[in-house]
Amino acid sequence: MQPFKYIDNIPNHELISKKVLEYVTKYHADLLESEIYWNNLPLDNVLDHIPELIKVFKDLNLTPNAISLVITTDDNGGPHIDALKGIRFLWPVKNCKNSYTRFLDIDPNNVGIEQLPNGIIYYYSTLPPPYEYIDQVELVRPIVMNPQVGHEVILDKDKNTRMTMTIGFDEDISYMLE
Repeated sequence: MQPFKYIDNIPNHELISKKVLEYVTKYHADLLESEIYWNNLPLDNVLDHIPELIKVFKDLNLTPNAISLVITTDDNGGPHIDALKGIRFLWPVKNCKNSYTRFLDIDPNNVGIEQLPNGIIYYYSTLPPPYEYIDQVELVRPIVMNPQVGHEVILDKDKNTRMTMTIGFDEDISYMLE
């Protein structure tokens, strides 16, 4: 199974990205300045303000169970494995063109655990780089990804942040990576 795949059947993904940024700026502006780079958003509230997302999920026969905002900087995008299980969407919001999610072979038997102040947990390699390169994707439209494959964020050299939305589902969507 590949670690990611573009989702090609969401023609209005740019409009949704714009609405996500507007929503965050209006209702969660504190997150834009937070040192905590992964923050869960209130699912029902997001869907109330961005009904286009509801249509996407309905068209794909999916039930979202979590939406989170991830703001990556040079300080926090290093090689890691997400602790949250399950295949999920990664959606570009801001400064994603010319940025990449690079997938790496990180041995899950040689990881340490890190917990953010808000309770989010991830695993980092206890072995020094280099890590074997698997693949990378420019985040120019939504992708399905396996966050249990090691990965890191490579920012656009002219930007110092990248904002994305990650979405988890009740359903097992691993079939979308085939």
